[in-house]
Amino acid sequence: MGAVLDLSYDACRAQPEICNGLDDNCDGVVDESFDKLTDVRYCADCSGCMWLFAENAQPGCSEGACVVSRCAGGYHDLDNKVENGCEYLCTKTGPEMCDGVDNDCDGEIDEESELSVPQNTCVQLGACASAMPACFGSRGWLCDYSDDVELLPCTVDDDCGKGGHCVDDHCLGIITTDEERCDGLDNDCDGKPDDAFSDSALLTALGKECSPTPNVLGICRTLGVYSCNDAADGVTCKTIREGQQPQDERCNDLDDDCDGEVDEVSDGDGFLGVKDEMVHVQNTVGGTSYDFYIYAYEASRPDALIASAGASSARACSRDAVLPWNNVTFTEAGAACASAGKRLCTAAEWQVACQGGTEADYPYGADYVAQACNGVDNAEGGPLATGSLVSCEGGQSGLFDMSGNVREWTNDQRGSTTGVDPKRIFVVRGGAYHTPALGLSCAFELSQALENVSLPAIGFRCCADTAD
Repeated sequence: MGAVLDLSYDACRAQPEICNGLDDNCDGVVDESFDKLTDVRYCADCSGCMWLFAENAQPGCSEGACVVSRCAGGYHDLDNKVENGCEYLCTKTGPEMCDGVDNDCDGEIDEESELSVPQNTCVQLGACASAMPACFGSRGWLCDYSDDVELLPCTVDDDCGKGGHCVDDHCLGIITTDEERCDGLDNDCDGKPDDAFSDSALLTALGKECSPTPNVLGICRTLGVYSCNDAADGVTCKTIREGQQPQDERCNDLDDDCDGEVDEVSDGDGFLGVKDEMVHVQNTVGGTSYDFYIYAYEASRPDALIASAGASSARACSRDAVLPWNNVTFTEAGAACASAGKRLCTAAEWQVACQGGTEADYPYGADYVAQACNGVDNAEGGPLATGSLVSCEGGQSGLFDMSGNVREWTNDQRGSTTGVDPKRIFVVRGGAYHTPALGLSCAFELSQALENVSLPAIGFRCCADTAD
């Protein structure tokens, strides 16, 4: 038999090659003569990239993949996605600035990292402290005040002045001139908090003392202070100390029995008046009998505390664990004792009390003990609270600080000065915190002072004929 002709193969070879991923002309090579790596017509395995023209992008082909070769004027490819070409229409105007516009066409508006913050001209008082300029987009740079700052109220932009911006009924960055809140803050940043409420219709200022029980007296009265109310639109009297039950009067600058009198000695309404802590001295010395009462502690002011000598000069008190009354003149000391129904001690009374009816040199005994009382050897450098040193008790039981701490005025005059304005000279007994051993003894009487002298090392104590 003769050869058989393969007409189908000849017919295949007669076909033109097209870019379709097939060997159309049966020459053993697929898509020859088609540049599928760089030609936009045959890129992406013959799919082509020409469709990108519809999205304002000029197509390109790189390594067989469609890419955006170039964007049409004003358009930008921000997402690097070829399927949407150059999707962002933006006109570059320069570096980014605060204007609500994407000046550099990077898809972000007024990004903080690219802005140059202007000089800080924001108010820095009160609630405005630490305020800084902030970019408010198309509104430009404005002071970014906290929520505690009251901004100028408004209805329209014109209410905020030229170039102002009314947002949520307030002018952005513009502080009100009339503070309306009562919250303890300086909301209008003028250096004064709660301006509108500092003087109310009741003529009561914020921070001033008040009472929910104004007709109750003494410690029984509930104390308060005028403060902003919870609604922040007015003042109210807020309690800071509840009233107490009445009790016996004490020497403390308070009306303890709630009768309208402070530190009175008289009893009344079932409560006792002030009973100063006193020691009864009954001794016979050198044939002379003594029967009197003396303060158990160096005199203190009514409002004295353990760390404060106080300021009230209403009367003298005898209390432990408070700083003694020092920096006092003879006249002032005498008046303070008189106000308590007492008097300054005489020279003999003071010495008999200190020695306890004996001839001991010190209130605690015959021999000096360096640390027993607050003298120079204790190196305290100032007065201690009354009764601080239990070793300084004597010469009567319950009598403290007759040696050291502060010198004590006595009604023991030793002459006077001469001249136009003569002054009496009185003995101050017992020594003080800076006195050496000899001056701390009961009998030492060489420490003397003019009646108008007032020194940190001089105090006093009172005596009386009776315990009341």
